[in-house]
Amino acid sequence: MTQLIIGKDEAIAAWVRSKIPDMAGDDFGPCVAIGMASDDGKKLWGGIVYHSYSPGLGLAMFTLASIHPRWATRETIRRLLAVPFRQYNVRKLSAAIACDNERSLKLARGLGFKMEARLRHQFGDKRHGEVWSMMRTEFEAKWGREDSWTKLHRARAA
Repeated sequence: MTQLIIGKDEAIAAWVRSKIPDMAGDDFGPCVAIGMASDDGKKLWGGIVYHSYSPGLGLAMFTLASIHPRWATRETIRRLLAVPFRQYNVRKLSAAIACDNERSLKLARGLGFKMEARLRHQFGDKRHGEVWSMMRTEFEAKWGREDSWTKLHRARAA
């Protein structure tokens, strides 16, 4: 099973930034980050950063990067999505994805996110993006088993 690395927000956010060419020199601002590592915890396979959190509106964004698809088990995905929806009680989670990033678009679609808007020239001149989002009700319908949240919460406490 993929090991989740919690409590190293700055280091994981920096790792995610380093894997995304569009983010050169950018910063997430206040954020929470979780790493996805090999079973023994020695090899970082990916990281997810939750940022742009607006508690009043119940919104957050995320950015994800990975170097290996092994992190993407159903249970790991369920646990990662539980963080914004259960811990931070967001009603909507979003990501901006470049239109030429076919792997990320396929992943968003497969996770149950819906394309919401087109962002003209978001990633540079003539390089458009799309906003993909998931509502809490969609998370609960596809991913929201309560026992997964309990496991993650216990892991954080340990």
